[in-house]
Amino acid sequence: PWNPEKLLSNLNTLLRLKRTETKLARYHAILQSPGFSATGSDAEYQFQSPSMQRILEAVDKIAPTEANILITGAHGTGKEVIARKIHALSLRKQEVFLPVDLGAIPDTLVESELFGYSKGSFTGAFQDKPGRFEMAAGGTLFLDEVGNISLASQARLLTVLESRKVQRIGSNRSITADIRLVCATNALLEKMIEEKSFRADLYYRINTINIHLPPLCKRQEDIPGLSHFFLERFRAKYKKPNLDFSVKAMQKLKMHPWPGNIRELKHTI
Repeated sequence: PWNPEKLLSNLNTLLRLKRTETKLARYHAILQSPGFSATGSDAEYQFQSPSMQRILEAVDKIAPTEANILITGAHGTGKEVIARKIHALSLRKQEVFLPVDLGAIPDTLVESELFGYSKGSFTGAFQDKPGRFEMAAGGTLFLDEVGNISLASQARLLTVLESRKVQRIGSNRSITADIRLVCATNALLEKMIEEKSFRADLYYRINTINIHLPPLCKRQEDIPGLSHFFLERFRAKYKKPNLDFSVKAMQKLKMHPWPGNIRELKHTI
């Protein structure tokens, strides 16, 4: 017999279950994604140099906005650290910060990683897979080495950023891309635009605000603090609580040119 109240109750129960399943699938995908960390990584760095202090003052101002940010600088200068600081000070700080290293993803897989795919859309697609735009919903999506993606992937990325909607490969359904975008690169994008290997319209879309990080050799005041930061971490990891720097060792650290920047310093410690 027809019972509209019971029908509506059953439909609402099924809808709640479906939403819960979708959330759980998204969180599982986030936890399994390369580069994701539930901790703040190295976002606790304390920078002392005048150049980094100016950058941190700028971060304080721009973090609460929704502006797209492009962070530039050489390898190992701390681009992801600054991106995490932007997220931590943003209105989205309670949501996920999801980094994507585009330089580590083969070009043939970039679109499926960013936008996801539907079951059966190609050989090997045995189940639905959400893309990074879906996984980062409500939070911050950090695209590292954005200069590495092909022109074809750049075109689709531009379409998503302009429409704020994403479609999984093999699907006709649009999903709202509610993310804060932060990109980073060590490439000279302006030169790439001249060489026709990077789209100018995408550059202006991701580069609402630019933050350029100087190399470590240009900010020696940061070396002692960073050295002690890493030493404290590794003292605990390797159970050697009595290790410290001699005056001579610290002088040597400050005089080294550090071509690999903070990453090289970390591995040296």
